[in-house]
Amino acid sequence: MAIMKRRDFELPHREAHVAILLLIFMLAFKSSFFYKNVIFAPFLPILSTVSGSLTYKVGVMVMIWTSSFFVLIRKYNRIACLGISLATFIQILGNQHYYSTNSMLICCIFLLLSINPFHDGYIRIQMSIVYLGSFLFKVTQMDWRSGQYFDHFFNEVFTNTFFNVLKPLFDVDFLFSIFSWGTMLYEALMCIILLLPALTKLTKSLMLIFHGGMLLFTYGQLSVPYFFIIFCVVLFLKDPANSKSTVLKWMENIGKLNLLPQKVLKKVFHMPEDGSNLKFPFFAIYIFSFIYIVYFRFLY
Repeated sequence: MAIMKRRDFELPHREAHVAILLLIFMLAFKSSFFYKNVIFAPFLPILSTVSGSLTYKVGVMVMIWTSSFFVLIRKYNRIACLGISLATFIQILGNQHYYSTNSMLICCIFLLLSINPFHDGYIRIQMSIVYLGSFLFKVTQMDWRSGQYFDHFFNEVFTNTFFNVLKPLFDVDFLFSIFSWGTMLYEALMCIILLLPALTKLTKSLMLIFHGGMLLFTYGQLSVPYFFIIFCVVLFLKDPANSKSTVLKWMENIGKLNLLPQKVLKKVFHMPEDGSNLKFPFFAIYIFSFIYIVYFRFLY
């Protein structure tokens, strides 16, 4: 049985910087996670029983601050990423006001950094599921399919945007339809090509263009958090030249999979050559994804 060394608990150079950038984002835009920890209208009613517990509050705060410290000094930062993920997720479950799509996504990314930072397969799956969830939500809403969402968006929510320049040039109903269906088609496309490492450069370009375009189109009023998170995801994604995963190898591996559950799990969650997977429950990412798509997206 191989003995895990200290380097097995630390992130590679680039991934360590991704973790630091995400932490800076949380401190700048999600600072309430670091000092409030108030239980209010929890997603899990059982958490109401500890709403006044000093042990609970102090425990969660110690977890997130200690983990943040180790992320910043880049020591044992894989463990620290897990700590930030768990502390954030516990607070989201305890307070509906803490929930947002980007908060949940950051939580998932920190979890993925702790599980296996040496390969980008997990983050590809997670981001694909995020785009899939967003697409399914939009395509089931009449105001998105009809374009009415953007009518409200540009005329009542964000009135000072580049849309005012396009309005005299084109039919507004046509523009609303283009924006609605263009967004949905982009998300449907992304949930597919993210799973194809051979298209990594195209994937990175589309992600930056789309989210950066939203930022410019609204004159910086929208998508600042998403652009920051997407930028971190783009840094995390590895180009085919630097990754052993290619579409061809994936297809070959599918044909070689033994259907015995234990062997399938070993094939999917393989041990990296330059570091060890921590002994975390790998199915946790799928639980996170299930919560994201089914519960938060459709029931909340």
